[in-house]
Amino acid sequence: MAVLIAIFPIYSAVSSPSGNAKLHSYTLVGDGMTTTDTDKFATTEDTSCAQGAIPEPAPVPQPETGIVSQDEALLLYNGLMEYFYQQYGGISYEPTLPDWYGGGYLDNNRPDSIARLYVVLVEDLDTPALRQEIMDALGSDHVDFISGKYSLNHLHKLQENIMDYPAIQEVFAGSGVDEEENRTHLELTEVSDEILELLAGLDPDDDAIYVTVGQRAAVDVGVAW
Repeated sequence: MAVLIAIFPIYSAVSSPSGNAKLHSYTLVGDGMTTTDTDKFATTEDTSCAQGAIPEPAPVPQPETGIVSQDEALLLYNGLMEYFYQQYGGISYEPTLPDWYGGGYLDNNRPDSIARLYVVLVEDLDTPALRQEIMDALGSDHVDFISGKYSLNHLHKLQENIMDYPAIQEVFAGSGVDEEENRTHLELTEVSDEILELLAGLDPDDDAIYVTVGQRAAVDVGVAW
């Protein structure tokens, strides 16, 4: 029998029991869990703020579309990285990323089975002129744009800052940057109010760090190809 994966939204960004600080949200994950199991998985310091656990709906199966051609999109992505290197420099073939760049990923779910490059632009810096600059640099208009709140530099910095805290290091299970969702993904084996307060300090708007808590193995996130 297949083991079901249950995913529950547990914490909202609310005041801590002491009223002194805000707590970061997190999502509880586990194997074979039901809604009646959630109380024991609330924070170890207090369970009064735990919300009703509602499983996320199962993803709708997508029809098979055959082999997706990614060649053009990958060439455009590599061209974008080369443009960054020429414009802003870099270290050991790693380009310096501009602050307007929120990430890049491939859209493989297209009816023509030809992947498309998506470039995330920081919403405060997203302009028609910038989009045209990118298309001119790539020599192609076969690129789509989407606005995101955070630069990729900021998300990578958050990923580094998270590890500055021993309390987080002790329960750390994995992390990565999800460029499609424009956020850092942090996986922990357990959580406490202390950790949630630390994360709220790093992410005051509660949308740059997506926290999952549980024993499930870490997943890879990043550029989607």
